[in-house]
Amino acid sequence: MQYATILWFTATFPIVQSVISLLDFFSVASGSLFPKESIDYLADILKSILKRRREGSNSEKVGDFVDLLNSLLEKTESNEEFRRLNIKENTVLAQALFFLIAGFETTATTLTILSYYLSKNPSAQEKLLKEIDSYLKRNGGKIEHETLNELVYTGACMNETLRLNSPLIRIERVCNKNWKDERTGLELQKGDIVQVPLNAIHYDKEIFPEPDKFRPERFITADGKLDLPNPYAFGAFGHGPHNCIGTRFAKEVTYMAVVSIMKDFRFEPIETTQLKLRVGRTFLNSYEPFDLKICKRL
Repeated sequence: MQYATILWFTATFPIVQSVISLLDFFSVASGSLFPKESIDYLADILKSILKRRREGSNSEKVGDFVDLLNSLLEKTESNEEFRRLNIKENTVLAQALFFLIAGFETTATTLTILSYYLSKNPSAQEKLLKEIDSYLKRNGGKIEHETLNELVYTGACMNETLRLNSPLIRIERVCNKNWKDERTGLELQKGDIVQVPLNAIHYDKEIFPEPDKFRPERFITADGKLDLPNPYAFGAFGHGPHNCIGTRFAKEVTYMAVVSIMKDFRFEPIETTQLKLRVGRTFLNSYEPFDLKICKRL
């Protein structure tokens, strides 16, 4: 099965860096960073959705993200603070696009890479299938928010996938005060930009023994709970007050997708199954589409 569809966003729209650095993502200057036709396509979809909601009756307003964006668009015309900060329609649309990419593209990529590791590690896949079967039996075949925390090994597989192939290349933070580490003498000044390269930490063998191997068990404690051996050594969702705002949402979507698919199917590699990094990205990692077999469980 070709995973081109799942990797569609990653392959076609490498624009997250541009959205972050240039809120006005229709800027002509940004044309060299991503395909203009792709941006125009997404912009037209966003504008159409927002316009359709604005032109509908009041009963159609449901207080969701679309309504919130429309309220922001109204403020771009009437709010003095918005005018002072030069917040325009494109600024609002950029936030919508960022929400879309950050909330769904990274999750789709994680699920894709997880399918690869499961196909290459049949013992881990068998353990995952047993957990899913047991979970569904206990809960009458239902997949519900209240019971997803029972999927310990599923969570461990997700964490190990993110450790080996984190969508983020690095985490960046701006220092808000002068700081010095007395042990090493390292000093940071207010305003300094700190970049944390995730792979350098995720593949540190002193933190994660045999770092090149897919070992979900490293995220499970002796008493069978899902935990991190060192919370700050695993940075897939960031840390502190500016960590990923959609962490819980991303985890829940991943759990539900894994259970929904693997209750009926399993993954098997073929001769050409290979994970290959798409080079040249500056903010998000992405990978070439790959082939594997999806087999109906007996």
